[in-house]
Amino acid sequence: MKRSYQTGSYLNYPIREVFSRIADLEYDGIEISAATGCGAFLPSVVTDGDTHLVRELSQSFHLPVVSYDCELITPSGWNFASESKSMRQRTVDYVHSAISVAEKLGARFVVVVAGRATYGVRKKNAWRWATEGLKDCAAYAEGKGIQLGLEHLTPLEGNVVMTLDDVLQMLEDVNSPGLVALLDTGHVGIMGESLADHVFQLGEKLGHIHVDDNDGTCDDHLPPGVAVLDIERGKLDTLTTLDWITDTSVDRKSWCYIKNPDYKSVNTLVDNLVDRVSKNGNLLLNIGPRPDGTIPDEQKKLLLGIGE
Repeated sequence: MKRSYQTGSYLNYPIREVFSRIADLEYDGIEISAATGCGAFLPSVVTDGDTHLVRELSQSFHLPVVSYDCELITPSGWNFASESKSMRQRTVDYVHSAISVAEKLGARFVVVVAGRATYGVRKKNAWRWATEGLKDCAAYAEGKGIQLGLEHLTPLEGNVVMTLDDVLQMLEDVNSPGLVALLDTGHVGIMGESLADHVFQLGEKLGHIHVDDNDGTCDDHLPPGVAVLDIERGKLDTLTTLDWITDTSVDRKSWCYIKNPDYKSVNTLVDNLVDRVSKNGNLLLNIGPRPDGTIPDEQKKLLLGIGE
């Protein structure tokens, strides 16, 4: 699987710096967000010079442009599911222009959403309007050799296509090779659904994946480099420039103080440390103090042995 990164997290950065940072983080590709540079890549703003620069940066940093996210959000006035015919047409026109931008960027996908049924609008009507708009745009995208990636949203963002069943039904109703599913792992978590179900049921209809995590209540998106990859009682197999850490314990059986522990040897602990550090990792070594806070003599000897 190839990994790309969406540039929207670098809202205030110039595009050259964005490419440099994402390349340093060893990603395989890049997804251009219209919000990059505080909206500098919106279809109505981006210039041929901008798209040409992205193509040059893509080559020089070896980061192919995988997709273009036109930030089709309802508060900005874009809504396939609006009861307003003029807003629906404006949304179709906007996505057409986004597809043209994607073509200039060399992107394979354009990220789209079905929108939101506003107050007083029955979902079946909103669904019909969204289907009509997506059919139009999917046909236009297909003619350009591009696919639309339909992203399912959380209730905070939209209420037309939110669940796996919604995605499958919309793909069936639009029935176009120009429209595929975009799986957002964070949205799946918030909706309480199964990632495995999404992957297996979408099958070949799954064209693109947004990988992010959250606690199931808030749709958090952290830019790379903010967090540290944490592998509990595990390790990476190869050297990487990404910072990472292993959490492990001196005891094979427990993180806390127990009777009859199974302690690792000093040699094993040193081997673990050298292995992690040699791959740009860190080792967080846990010990288990007694209930009164004192450290058992056996654990002291292990810690002192590492230092020797």
